[in-house]
Amino acid sequence: TLVSGHFLALSEHPRAEWNDLWLLLEVIHEGKQPQVLGESIISDVTHNKDDFHQGYRNHFLATPWDAHYRPALEHPKPKALGIQTAFVTGPPGDEIHCDEYGRVKVQFHWDRDGQANDNSSCWLRVATGWAGNAYGGLATPRVGMEVLVTFLEGDPDQPLISGCLFNKENVVPYDLPANKTRSTFKTLSSQGGKGYN
Repeated sequence: TLVSGHFLALSEHPRAEWNDLWLLLEVIHEGKQPQVLGESIISDVTHNKDDFHQGYRNHFLATPWDAHYRPALEHPKPKALGIQTAFVTGPPGDEIHCDEYGRVKVQFHWDRDGQANDNSSCWLRVATGWAGNAYGGLATPRVGMEVLVTFLEGDPDQPLISGCLFNKENVVPYDLPANKTRSTFKTLSSQGGKGYN
């Protein structure tokens, strides 16, 4: 019996190299018995041009048994297109929460079940203007900051923080537009935020 997903041992084929074990990928069965319906063999309404009017036949698609095989990808992985915003999260009471790679966790605005804590997401890498082996620029986004999140090649399993945003809760360092001519990089001491650099 030919069944897709099973092996077929082929023998006595004119091409000797084909006499081997094959993995059946697809089997198409075809059977005709017109006399059961009282029909004449010559009244084949399918207009078959290969002189097959009654009986059984099949054809199949197979691959060598030792070839790596996987089913066709009929359900492509979804894409996460565009940029989203989220808020950096962490355990209650923590101002800065990261791992050994400088990654942080976030909560997306659409996440209704998230608790805005250290379980709100996977770890997200943080882009920086300069990164090398034990040197470069480092400014870890802190809990509560609004960040821009993109996805590498649209893969929802590879989120990446590409920047931070000011908003009504996290305002700019100086009053604007009164101080619009200033450019600054102002830090906040942690824990407690009692001083600036």
